[in-house]
Amino acid sequence: MILSHPVFDAPIDLARNNLVVLEHPLLYRTLVAELIAQSEGEAGRFLLTENYEEKSIGKCLSIIHNPFQLCENDHKMRTALYKFLEKEVQTLDFECYKEVESKIFQFLQHVNMQSAYPLTMADSISMTEIFKLGQLQLALTKDSVPERLYEYIRALHRLAGAQCVVMYNVRNIFTDTEAEVFLKETSEQELSVLFLERSVPPIVTKYEKLYIVDQDLCEIS
Repeated sequence: MILSHPVFDAPIDLARNNLVVLEHPLLYRTLVAELIAQSEGEAGRFLLTENYEEKSIGKCLSIIHNPFQLCENDHKMRTALYKFLEKEVQTLDFECYKEVESKIFQFLQHVNMQSAYPLTMADSISMTEIFKLGQLQLALTKDSVPERLYEYIRALHRLAGAQCVVMYNVRNIFTDTEAEVFLKETSEQELSVLFLERSVPPIVTKYEKLYIVDQDLCEIS
């Protein structure tokens, strides 16, 4: 996929990790706000294409707003998780699901018979309804921010279908070693990350391509 904008001399290839440094504060604020707005369905000047066909920024890109408070169990992720689990159960444990469904119906029928009031009930109980009943949620198991980010990005990619993850003002919170490990792992797993930053970090790894738009709005790549 290719992301372009009138500010950039050349489009950004999202098949790899990218580090875009926007040194002018007003330009940085404007482009970050514009990309967020477009991810939420508003109009803007960013254009996302694949094989010359325009793609939805909201569907293909996932923006992480706060690396310290990840949304691993928001509605979008939970829906994607339940769809994934349904496929797993259909393949591996469908008989177990039918047994559980039968037990729940037996209990509901017992309640119906004992009730002083006439009751109605559903004809079936979906796997998703059982997952919700059990409050199944995605759990991030790592402690450090970079490791939790990597876990979360893998889940976004595999469960929610995010083709590229965008983060802003995040790259500089990594140590040099953390950045090297994080970007190496995302590259090996073909997880694309786009960093939008105000300044160049102490090191730029071989696993990311650097673009700079300086204070004079000149691009260096």
